[in-house]
Amino acid sequence: MENTSDTTVQSNHDLICPITLEIYRDPVLAEDGHIYERTAISQWIKQQGTSPLTREPLNINNLRSDENIKQLCQSYRSDSITYNGQINLVSITTNQLDAHAERQIPCKQKSNTKRTLLIIIIIISIISSLIIATFVILFHIRSNSVSETSTINENPLTLYKLPNNCTLSTIVPLFSWNDMKQFNYTYYSKLYKATSTQTILTFAFRNDPSYWCLDNVSVMDISSQTELIINGGFENNPSDGFFRCNSYGNSSLNLFLASPYPYKGKRSFCDGSVGLPDYLNQRLHTKIGHVYHISFWLQNMGDVLNSAQVVMSH
Repeated sequence: MENTSDTTVQSNHDLICPITLEIYRDPVLAEDGHIYERTAISQWIKQQGTSPLTREPLNINNLRSDENIKQLCQSYRSDSITYNGQINLVSITTNQLDAHAERQIPCKQKSNTKRTLLIIIIIISIISSLIIATFVILFHIRSNSVSETSTINENPLTLYKLPNNCTLSTIVPLFSWNDMKQFNYTYYSKLYKATSTQTILTFAFRNDPSYWCLDNVSVMDISSQTELIINGGFENNPSDGFFRCNSYGNSSLNLFLASPYPYKGKRSFCDGSVGLPDYLNQRLHTKIGHVYHISFWLQNMGDVLNSAQVVMSH
């Protein structure tokens, strides 16, 4: 005899956890708007940290019990349990696939099929994401990486020959600003492919009426996620890692670490050299062929006349 309150597992998909593919026992509502079995989604968040359906970040502490769904599941189980003699065999009723065929598809087989389909969908999604990310990285490398054959003669920037060898023989320009109006801290980044094991990152600053302020400098090896810059936030005074030089022969750095103008933290590097630029440098141990992500925050506190350049040299 068919119970009118019984429905199949397939049609009552709202009562089935998308992870376990079983009817909820302790359903919880997550931040992505979907409902899961508490133990299953908790284990998933611990391992993955994101939603299995939308890839949004999830937090175990934000899971909320859904009493309405829980009561529906309990009611569903009560209506769907049948007893076979003394064995107490639990079975979930299923719809007949063919009105003329007197057979039913086993629930376990359906559950396994759904689980397999879900795994396939997740694998396809991960592979697609990796392919897209690879194309994006390759595009940025191709469009942003600078020429490996650039030399100091081909460099359009004004770089001065300094007695204390601030830069090495081959100059690769990354950024250049000339006679800029005042602007607040702005984020800049570019990819650079190393062609030498010894590389110098150089910032050249000239600001006749005011100052350039620099903060949060980073040179990250993309392949190993290794940070090469020492004290990129200029929080140490004297500043570890960096050294300064100019055509006047000055090399002190302490006076240029400013507390009132950081982008983040307590200090930044501020320089207002007049007439000729100051050079802020750091020597890096790079690996030939590796791609590095160079980034920093820069602020112009004054008006013209001014100039700033960022170069790599090897």
